[in-house]
Amino acid sequence: MSYIEKTGQPGNNKDKQTMPQLRLIIDALDVHHDQAFYQGQPFEGIAYTLSGDTVSKIESYQNGRSVGPYQDTYFRVPAMLPKLRDESLTPWHDDYEEPLAYQGKPFSGLAYSFDGNYCYGQSLLTAGESLQSVNWLSDGTLSDYSRMREHFQEYATCYASGQLQHLKLDMTDHFSLELKLTEDQALATLILNGDFFQQTTQVANEYFFFPIKSLEDLSKWPASPRLFLSGDAIDDSVFEQLQANNNFKNIETLCLYQTQITAAEIQKLTQYPQLKKLELIEKGRELKALTDQLKAQRPDWIIDYEGAV
Repeated sequence: MSYIEKTGQPGNNKDKQTMPQLRLIIDALDVHHDQAFYQGQPFEGIAYTLSGDTVSKIESYQNGRSVGPYQDTYFRVPAMLPKLRDESLTPWHDDYEEPLAYQGKPFSGLAYSFDGNYCYGQSLLTAGESLQSVNWLSDGTLSDYSRMREHFQEYATCYASGQLQHLKLDMTDHFSLELKLTEDQALATLILNGDFFQQTTQVANEYFFFPIKSLEDLSKWPASPRLFLSGDAIDDSVFEQLQANNNFKNIETLCLYQTQITAAEIQKLTQYPQLKKLELIEKGRELKALTDQLKAQRPDWIIDYEGAV
């Protein structure tokens, strides 16, 4: 299964499924009769033309033929922005990795990372500081993505299969989200704070990854055998959606850390025969009576509890 990516940058929130694209320097291609080949096959992917330190041209190829300039699916930047090989950049100050400079001046533009014939990374720098970056595996599968703005932060990693592994989103003074999925796309961690669901329609297009646009989207992942939930936005409505579609059928250990899930909703967990352990860490609430009830109903459970004294 390939990576689910956006058709464009933040601001274009239409999802589509895409195959990884090979990213090679143009010198790695064999050209015969105006058709480019790589390892004996018509080249499909992105070709980079290098001229000294400069990346002078980036073209998309289909069936071995150029179909025009590459339309960047990760960064929304002017086409004429300077483009350099990252190895041509040096720290402006000896004691720090950034800002990065070119020919003695902090660099603003795009920097590309190459390993042999492969392009494996791209970064957007302003005054030598990296604001946005993306890295790929040698076959073009997305490896990780990050973007920093004044009020918006985003970081994501993917498995070698291209499936999402770890996502962190943050909007200053509003919300933070952290999501971890197993390789078979089961939910392992959800940390949610702030007014996330009040902001989704306004800010979804600001992010490259935004898999949760409504409460109902929480029901698309089955729970992994161990599930960790935390945050002041994890309330009964969120908890109910996470359990939809029989998503808790494989859960064995559940950790609730400083959530807003009510005792009545937690009480319903006794319906899951495969659940063996409950970690309940709610230091601002007194839930001792609840844990006593749970132990009486499910003496087979291991319950680790930390709550208000």
